[in-house]
Amino acid sequence: PQKGAVDDNSKNGIWQFYNNANGWGNPKFIDLKMDYEGGFGYPTLTKDKTLYFAYIDTTRNMDIFYSKYKNGLYQKPIKLPSNINSKNFEGDPYIDPKERFLIFAGFNREENFGKSDLYISFKTKKGWSKAINLGKEINSHSYDGSPYVTGDDKYLIFTSGRHPEKAIEEELFNVFYVSFDIEKYKALAFE
Repeated sequence: PQKGAVDDNSKNGIWQFYNNANGWGNPKFIDLKMDYEGGFGYPTLTKDKTLYFAYIDTTRNMDIFYSKYKNGLYQKPIKLPSNINSKNFEGDPYIDPKERFLIFAGFNREENFGKSDLYISFKTKKGWSKAINLGKEINSHSYDGSPYVTGDDKYLIFTSGRHPEKAIEEELFNVFYVSFDIEKYKALAFE
C-alpha cells in the first residue's frame, strides 16, 4: 500500500471473492460493525445474500449472528436468539440457502452426546424454532461440526473427531456424510 494507506489484508473479518469468466476476482472486505472485539468464522450465505457467521469474543465465547444485505452493504449484525445461542459456545453455522433451517455445533448444551454436537433450528414466521440435537445417529462422543446439507436436502456432510472404527479420542477430523431426513427433524422441533 501507499504510505499512510491502510493495508486491508490485515483486517480481521470476512472476505468475499467472485468467480467470473476470467477466474477469481480480487477479494473484497465485508465490513461488519460489531459491538465488541473478536474474530469471525464459518460464513455462509442465503440466496438473498443474508450472511450468517460465528463470532468469537475476547472472553473466548462464540455465538451465531446474521447480517442482512441492503443497498450493496451488509447491515449491522444481529445475534440470533437464546434458543440458538446459549450461555455456552455455539459455532459452525450452516444456513440453508432458502433460510428454512440452520444447523450448528453446540458445546455443553443440556442434551449433548460428546464434546460438541450438531443441532438444527427451523425458521418460522414468528422466528426460530427451538434447537434440537440431531441425535446419536449423527453425533458422537467427540467433536462434531462443520455441517453442510446438499442442494437436494438428501445428505448431511460434517466433520467429526470420532475414530471410524473405535471409540477412542482423536484430534484429527474426518469428513462424514449421512442420509438426511429434514422432515423427521422438523416434526421433532415442533412437538
